[in-house]
Amino acid sequence: MHRAVLCEARIHPAIRQKIGEHQRDIVREVEDAIAGSAIVIIGMRGNPFPRRAKKALDAIGTPYKYLEYGSCLSEWRRRNALKMWAGWPTLPMVFVKGILVGGASELQMLIVSGDLQSMLSGASPGGSSPADGATAAAKAGDLSASGEAAKLARAFLAAMEQRDLASARQYLAPDFRMCFPGGAEMRNLEELVERSSRRYQSVAKDFEQVDESPGPEQTVVHCSGRLHGTWTDGRKFADIRFIDRFEIVDGLIRRQDVWNDMGEARASASVTLA
Repeated sequence: MHRAVLCEARIHPAIRQKIGEHQRDIVREVEDAIAGSAIVIIGMRGNPFPRRAKKALDAIGTPYKYLEYGSCLSEWRRRNALKMWAGWPTLPMVFVKGILVGGASELQMLIVSGDLQSMLSGASPGGSSPADGATAAAKAGDLSASGEAAKLARAFLAAMEQRDLASARQYLAPDFRMCFPGGAEMRNLEELVERSSRRYQSVAKDFEQVDESPGPEQTVVHCSGRLHGTWTDGRKFADIRFIDRFEIVDGLIRRQDVWNDMGEARASASVTLA
């Protein structure tokens, strides 16, 4: 990696100390936190993405240290010093065992792929973490050989589960479509979320099997398991079967076919309630 930084030789000696000490206190505070904690999240008030990073770690029971610096109306100069120091342009910044891995989306990819646990257990992240370019597009040429298509599909599902639509979109081809039994199709994630909000408050997937089938033109991934969550009236549901089928071309999801028993389960729940 080559990062453009003005070298010291091109800085006049009279101002070098001023540059070196500028906002040094906040950088030192972050460095101390990184030295003392396996995972450090740097965020700000009012930004939903640090909350998503924390929520993702809370969901798997992984401890972390959180540092918060101001809001959109305060402490921007201090946050800017951190961005200049780290080279990461947005918040949150997530450090794992001293390694900057990116933000909330990159952290989610590490969790889904299992690389986060490998890093915490002492294994080298190597070139497989999102911080080293393990995005869907970067891995497009090696989907069938390394099982990355399955990881991609699960990362998309994880982002959708958290309603992180910005992260979910990065896995989709421009002509993406989601297909349902009966011929219904959706191409807009916001439309899907709005439709889902009329059926349930939340839903999560417990995976039982993930299969990947490489082909000459596309890789097909099948994910199956059980759904659990909360209906719109607050009642819980669980053990609802699901199957998702993905068509992945050039490292992006072109099509998702969805099957599940939610309709039958919801009808049964309504009868029970009546």
